[in-house]
Amino acid sequence: MQEITKPLNDFITDIYGTIVDATQWQEVLDRTAKMAGAKAANICLVDHVAEELNSQFMCTETDRFYPVYMSSPHMESELKAVARLPQVQTSPGFHKTTDYVNKANTLFHDEPIDLSESEAWLYNEWSVASRYICRLNIQPSYLDMHTLMFDDKPADKCMAGIKKVEVLTSHLAKAVELSRPFLLLKSRFQATLDVLDRFHLSVFIVSSSGSVAMKNCAADRLLDSADAISLSANGQLKSIPANCSIRIEKVIKNTLDEQLNGVFNHPTELVIPRRSRATSYLLEITPLYEPTVVGPLGGLMLIVIDPDYRKIVSTKGMKQIFGLSKAEDSVCQLLVEGYTTEQIAETRNVSPITVKNQVKAVLSKTNNRSRSALIRQALSINLPVDNREQDEP
Repeated sequence: MQEITKPLNDFITDIYGTIVDATQWQEVLDRTAKMAGAKAANICLVDHVAEELNSQFMCTETDRFYPVYMSSPHMESELKAVARLPQVQTSPGFHKTTDYVNKANTLFHDEPIDLSESEAWLYNEWSVASRYICRLNIQPSYLDMHTLMFDDKPADKCMAGIKKVEVLTSHLAKAVELSRPFLLLKSRFQATLDVLDRFHLSVFIVSSSGSVAMKNCAADRLLDSADAISLSANGQLKSIPANCSIRIEKVIKNTLDEQLNGVFNHPTELVIPRRSRATSYLLEITPLYEPTVVGPLGGLMLIVIDPDYRKIVSTKGMKQIFGLSKAEDSVCQLLVEGYTTEQIAETRNVSPITVKNQVKAVLSKTNNRSRSALIRQALSINLPVDNREQDEP
């Protein structure tokens, strides 16, 4: 058994990074091929129920070649062979393509598959002398395959390379399994995500597995700040260790567990302290539910508000809606922008007692009990999205 060294452990961590960023698969497969001494590697996902999940993840070399091979006349027999793989290979492990095709032909002798022309084309056009395929997940509804392609290496050399890679198989299988909700959400809601990038609040979509399936640009910036929330190697949101009073991961898990048991509660609101000791983030967790042909597609939407990001909060229109006086309107805007009572008094050149009375009036008229609630209300009235002018050149 191969020793788990630090570089190998780091590589395994990178494999789980593909869950939330599918573009990382190319680098992972480049390294997988190099580790095995193979010419190329790829991972193929075939779903018999949700066809939108059908995907190909390729290393650099496969990406250069595969589009050409797909347009070749050999793909018909190739796809036919892939369709029979579940009946032939019922356990994990790498098997030579020609071996499993021969086994398939003994089971389906009335309709034999001949891959000799395909194999010859691969060798002549791409110098691929042999291919080894491993089923990653033994499931009847979908087929996940990891393929290693070798040049003119002796069989024992190929198997020695495969032995090195087999330590990764369970991790590749798990990463692919956890990727499925992400790929489904992305295929169905990518347009929604594009819109969310125009939204100045941080938005995370968490799948039923607990991993982040989608996030907008504001969420990326929040994670980059490393001030309160981080993303683990397997794509799950976690509280920064210093903020042990609020464990986001525990709240997410409890909400998902309730959802699994058919309990869909109202949104949960949290106040998340920050390491920088800046104003705490405001977090709202909303359960999601969508019935699909493959069962309920559950998950969560997390919206994070940074009260100190003042330019996103506007109180426009609140004066008319709630009958605020001119002074109260000014105090209201300063309040949601994060000014303290003393700062408001200094800015408006009035006494702190006057400001306290005005704040009390603002909260009363808007039917709020705290500045946090007032901010949420202001954001719901004036959604923090890009202005039309920002689309213009």
